[in-house]
Amino acid sequence: MNSSSRRSTVRIVSFILAGFVALGASAIVHSVRARNLELQVEAANERAVGELGEYISNIQTSLQKGLYANTPDMAARLSMQLRQEAAGAKSSLSQLALSELELDNLYRFLSQVGEFALSLSRKLDSGQEITAGERETLRTLSAHADTLASQIEGIRIALENGTLSFTQAVSTLSSGGGADYIGSAIDDMEQSMADLPTLIYDGPFSDHIMQAQPKMTSGKAEISLSDAAAIASKITGVAADELTNTEDESGTMPSYGFSHGETTLSITKNGGYLSYMLSSRYAGEATIGYEEAVSKAKAYLDSIGYPDMAESYYSVSDGICTINFAYMAGDVICYPDLIKVSVALDNGEVTGVDARGYLMNHTQRAAMTPAITSDAAAASVSDVLTIESVRPALIPTDSAGEKYCYEFKCRGEDGEDVLVYINTATGQEDNILILTYSDDGIFAR
Repeated sequence: MNSSSRRSTVRIVSFILAGFVALGASAIVHSVRARNLELQVEAANERAVGELGEYISNIQTSLQKGLYANTPDMAARLSMQLRQEAAGAKSSLSQLALSELELDNLYRFLSQVGEFALSLSRKLDSGQEITAGERETLRTLSAHADTLASQIEGIRIALENGTLSFTQAVSTLSSGGGADYIGSAIDDMEQSMADLPTLIYDGPFSDHIMQAQPKMTSGKAEISLSDAAAIASKITGVAADELTNTEDESGTMPSYGFSHGETTLSITKNGGYLSYMLSSRYAGEATIGYEEAVSKAKAYLDSIGYPDMAESYYSVSDGICTINFAYMAGDVICYPDLIKVSVALDNGEVTGVDARGYLMNHTQRAAMTPAITSDAAAASVSDVLTIESVRPALIPTDSAGEKYCYEFKCRGEDGEDVLVYINTATGQEDNILILTYSDDGIFAR
């Protein structure tokens, strides 16, 4: 073979090899793109599973509350919540690759829940009473929703730790798992979305306490940085010149920030109040209990200018007991005026204070005089609840207002604790909370 032929052969082979390389590179690029798309779809599906679980859990809670609703206003609100939660669950379902049969079943269940709640609301509004059979239906629906929510949570955890892929999860549900878990009455609920219960130590109404302009600091004179440092020094016991001025806060409650070692705190620029304080120190083995922690927290609040606070609920985590305090206006507990205090159970040291709820809402209120007696209000509490105690309470509203209620602590048919809030002016139910207890504290739903 002459040199010209050899060169031609080399060129041809080179072109062929280059083609293979290009094809290989193209295949790799397409493979990477396909894998990235697959991961995105997987993530979207997993997110939808989590959201669906939250909605189903919310539905279960609203159905359980429906057992105790006894006035048209509360029944109407629960009915609206159920319909909204069902709509959210349907939206999440639409993002999942489930079989048509499974989707049809779940959509049917979600529609039935909303319609049944609406029918009960209309019945109460017309002056009729909910029958024992209808309450049993509510109880059955709630139990099915609870079972399904647990199933979805198990799938979510398996997806999170990688022991189950989304494809397998769908396969598990579609192969009859859904029907086995939720029964013939609700064989649709294989995926769900549910709101996690609110930690009561964060306040049963803490979602609403930060929505308004701060009442405590409004109109108060602005203090200097040195004055704020002096206040911070008194609170921490650290000399003012040893405190570091960190980044200040703006917004509706401007504050000076300080730090020293493991502790950070914030002093409002208007009025010079402690907004929050937090120590990141590790707590050792507990040597004190809840009662002593409450005593130390109360004494601390008194010492920094927050008197007349009453403890309500708490949580324990990593050796730290966080206690929820609300202001007492005479015998009225004012939930909007919330302060959280954390106490280390190894030595009783206060390691955290969050007074922002109190600063946002505390004010000198006009005398609160109920239009109806607690005995009259008790008539609005469901007959399936046993009233154990009652006290006047001020609770926040979604629109950043307040309502004066009687707080009835009740025992449900299954032994659960239920808080029912009856408006002192209208006699209507303003809220219902179901309490759940664990080693870590108290939860409200």
